[in-house]
Amino acid sequence: MATDTPYKDLHDRIKKTTKNRFAAQRRLEHHNKAVLWTITLSSIFLLITPLAQGFEIELTQDKKTIDFVQILLTIVILAVSIILSMANFAVRGERIHNCGMELNSLGRKVYPKVNLEDKDEDYGTLNQEYDEILRRYENHTKVDFMRTKIEMSDYYNPPFWYRTVFTLRYFSEFWLYIAILSCEFIWVAKLFGAI
Repeated sequence: MATDTPYKDLHDRIKKTTKNRFAAQRRLEHHNKAVLWTITLSSIFLLITPLAQGFEIELTQDKKTIDFVQILLTIVILAVSIILSMANFAVRGERIHNCGMELNSLGRKVYPKVNLEDKDEDYGTLNQEYDEILRRYENHTKVDFMRTKIEMSDYYNPPFWYRTVFTLRYFSEFWLYIAILSCEFIWVAKLFGAI
């Protein structure tokens, strides 16, 4: 979509980047929640076996297998905890949200000038402020841009299949959490003879 004026172009760039930053913040928030749920449920699964043994509930697996899986679950909890602390999803999400808020503020400064035909004395300063905001913060990812294309479909006009590709790509970022929790559910079900 062509733009008419330098300020309209700058405003469009700010608007798209702001959308991308808020999409990134939501994605990081989802990662943070997924990690926390994985740690919590893994911890619960870790406690189920000793509780069942303490209440003398009949289990379908032998002691050696149960001990092995207990150690494996402990390692999973440790690994996921390390991922959480290194990835720092909550802090990164907050920072990228702050970037979106700063861009929103800048967009409000630029908006009244979108109909100016030429650049005025403020254009260079506002453009530089935009660049400085981008330099201070982490960039969004391709999947965040895909979400922006869907949310701004009037502007980008994505093909009919684009939403499906985005959904698959977005949820593929969470495959590890899903795999861990699925294996744990299967183990508990097998342990109690449900499968």
